[in-house]
Amino acid sequence: QVAATPAGSLAVGSDGTPFVVYAAAVPPSGIFVAQMVGSTWAPERVVAGASASTQVAIAVAGTQPMVAYTGNSGVTFAQRDSTGWTPSPLSSNGYGVDALEMATSAHGDPAVVIVGDNLEAYRRSGTTWSVGTIVNPNARSAAAAFDMNDNLWFASSGIQIFLGNLTANATPI
Repeated sequence: QVAATPAGSLAVGSDGTPFVVYAAAVPPSGIFVAQMVGSTWAPERVVAGASASTQVAIAVAGTQPMVAYTGNSGVTFAQRDSTGWTPSPLSSNGYGVDALEMATSAHGDPAVVIVGDNLEAYRRSGTTWSVGTIVNPNARSAAAAFDMNDNLWFASSGIQIFLGNLTANATPI
């Protein structure tokens, strides 16, 4: 039995396989990714440790899941490869996160949108991350998607709704 935190996210691979990421705050605590194999879920732990305030998000490039999660060291991105999960720190702000969202481009490049005191949109192209920041947007939700030209778009709502991308300033709608 797993007592999950309210955090969870779902994505579907290119072969139709569903993946879900969730944070379990009780032993064995951690961030878990479960993949549907046949008619059963096969969970695997990405990292040990999670709290009731942990935020998680998932995206899939082809059939490979990628996750973002909050913790003591901020927001971390992790990608599964043949040896397991490889974490990479993204942002030092982990506890002030109100929303976390992910998307992948048609080329499999991940994006992570973090909403806290600021709105931060991260996009990886190859091994390089780019970031765009909106200072104090009073936002409480996040959405991310790529268009057909491979541009990352993000939206956030709170007092105002913002829409933007990494090549243009985000503007209130």
